[in-house]
Amino acid sequence: MHGPGPRRHRRRPGPADADSIRVVQFELGQWLIGLGCVGEDESSLQHAVVELVTNSVEHAYPDKTSNGATVSVRGRLAADGVVHVEVGDQGRWLEQPQPDPFRGRGLAMVELFTDRSEVEHGDSGTTVRTARRLRRPVSIAEGSRTATPAERQELVVEETLDAPAV
Repeated sequence: MHGPGPRRHRRRPGPADADSIRVVQFELGQWLIGLGCVGEDESSLQHAVVELVTNSVEHAYPDKTSNGATVSVRGRLAADGVVHVEVGDQGRWLEQPQPDPFRGRGLAMVELFTDRSEVEHGDSGTTVRTARRLRRPVSIAEGSRTATPAERQELVVEETLDAPAV
């Protein structure tokens, strides 16, 4: 008998705000801990992904009226111990008209917390792919008697960023 499969979460529509970010952070944390990823690795991946999701909410959908738009997070633990995470949206990247001296360091932080990252802007949205080799090796079969390795190594979180009804 197999476990529930890859951890998936789909949230009911709600505003593109901090709640969306918290849901992604919780699901990612549960997945990482389930893999046995703790300490510096877990914290670094959490910080990087939360920053990327925050960027999607603030920059891709700044007016929070993009009904039906989503931000998706997909994670995968590869056999070589590298966690790959992809964060994507369907918005248009909008630069801030006036630079804010206290903001604007998100992608630099992602680069510090991960081993590599790449940003792809296009007409259909922005996708950021990032990866981090875990310092403490984990086994995708560790800690679970019901889930197969293939079922435990993936994470899919999709947050719908609908504007609240008025």
